[in-house]
Amino acid sequence: MTQRGVAHFVRISSQLNLSFILNQITSHLHYRPVVIVYKKQNRTKRNGLDLLAEMKIPVLFLCDEKDLFNRIYYFLFRKITPIQKRRILKFISANHINLLHFHFGNDAGLFLPVIYKSGFPSVVSFYGDDCTGFPKKYFGLGLYWLKLRVFSKATRFFAMSLDMKKSLMFLGCPEKKIIVHYFGADTTRFQGYPRSYSSTHEYTQLLMIANMVEKKGHLFLFKVLKMLLKKETTAFNLIVVGSGILEDQLKTFVRENGLTDHIRFIPHIDYLSEDFVRLYYNSDIFIHPSITGSRGEKEGIPGVLVEAMATGLPVISTFHAGIPAVIENGKTGLLVDEWNISELLQALESLISDSSKREELGRAGQIFAIQELNITNKEKELETLYSVLTG
Repeated sequence: MTQRGVAHFVRISSQLNLSFILNQITSHLHYRPVVIVYKKQNRTKRNGLDLLAEMKIPVLFLCDEKDLFNRIYYFLFRKITPIQKRRILKFISANHINLLHFHFGNDAGLFLPVIYKSGFPSVVSFYGDDCTGFPKKYFGLGLYWLKLRVFSKATRFFAMSLDMKKSLMFLGCPEKKIIVHYFGADTTRFQGYPRSYSSTHEYTQLLMIANMVEKKGHLFLFKVLKMLLKKETTAFNLIVVGSGILEDQLKTFVRENGLTDHIRFIPHIDYLSEDFVRLYYNSDIFIHPSITGSRGEKEGIPGVLVEAMATGLPVISTFHAGIPAVIENGKTGLLVDEWNISELLQALESLISDSSKREELGRAGQIFAIQELNITNKEKELETLYSVLTG
């Protein structure tokens, strides 16, 4: 049987480093992928483009960071040029494409001319901030952009959860066009090491992996750790992996509140490296205290939560966006209300003091992640949705 072809569109090449996009492209079962990148960025370290090259997945680059004409055209019109449109149409024709898949709702409008001209069915995946924070940007022009260039043009829209579906409907996206689909995670990559639920350290090792932006909730967690110290609970350490615009502010809070000896910052670890995976296995509790940002921006479903669950690591998170869709409170993890310091403090204390509870939640979360959230199963669902659209 001849494989059908799907073209994946991203705005910048660094988006191919995001596991939730890269995994969808590289895990196809019966569809043959190609990738179209609006802007290629110069990067020296290994990234998603290297994996695509190894898998011989065709990639079309439309411009690079130094292309002055395209930068000016993009600034003026926020869409691809007529020449770029023709290049894309030629590329997808040569690769026998049947379907267009755009990643990030706010970026899909950039490729509007291709949606018009190709005549192929199209899907747009929303991931969080593109349907919560972006609509408020540019004095509300973000919402106008989505309504004019995206909602009325694409065939279907993928929402990661029912919460995200409601957000899209609130923005004016037709309900009949929305499909709730969570893309899953490659849980097999996060297994294979021994897990001990009795801490092997003299302290409880906590772990948080997230960019340092408001919606990730770092400050929420740090305030809870400050409360732990006030209660003379000192046998804990937190590793924070990530960087971002709030880094200086967060490090200042740590210094000023006596947390320096308990929080270690690691700006970057190569994704899927042995050091990265071992972080999960060398930790006792994973925390991802997501909050709604000041612009209303939300998460989708953080992939690191599913990865942590797949390793058997007990997780603590919040009743936020799509997170309750993958964590059942009290069974596969613990959830607390956003910014509820007493609830998060209680949840953290309960797991620090009880290794059997850590094991109970960790094993239940691992089973659920492997059975229900694995990328292979989710790719089957995705390709079924593709097939309905392509006929």
